[in-house]
Amino acid sequence: MRIVYIGLKPLKADNVAGTGLVWKRGEVHEVEEEEKAAKLLAHPLIWQDASQKYELVPEPSVVKPEPRVSIIPQDNVPPYWEPFVIPVSGEVFTRLQKKELVAAFMTEADADAFAEWKLDRDTKPDPAPRNTGPKPQEKETKAGLERNPKKAA
Repeated sequence: MRIVYIGLKPLKADNVAGTGLVWKRGEVHEVEEEEKAAKLLAHPLIWQDASQKYELVPEPSVVKPEPRVSIIPQDNVPPYWEPFVIPVSGEVFTRLQKKELVAAFMTEADADAFAEWKLDRDTKPDPAPRNTGPKPQEKETKAGLERNPKKAA
């Protein structure tokens, strides 16, 4: 009897009937002993009779989950409290995990005050730097170290 391997693995060794055969996905082998063929066919998601119509088991598609952040209070949690979920982009989620970002929750008044402070900060010109010139030079004289020695003209 001709048996085809329809499972998901690229290679499959017979671990059921003891034929010693190894299949590639979609490959057909002749199994001469009916008893061994019946044992293989008892697993229809792995082996099928190649003389009949068959299809390979479709490879599962990977569904990429949407990253989410669950907010869970730490104190005085009511017994039936449900966390609420805030959808975020994958980049934001990763940066939150790496602690590169911090999530902050504000009241509307706090958010308005923060926005006003940020606008003020971003639109004001930078103050002129002070005391950024070179440091006074020290000069060694016969009497020792002198600061800012003035030369007599």
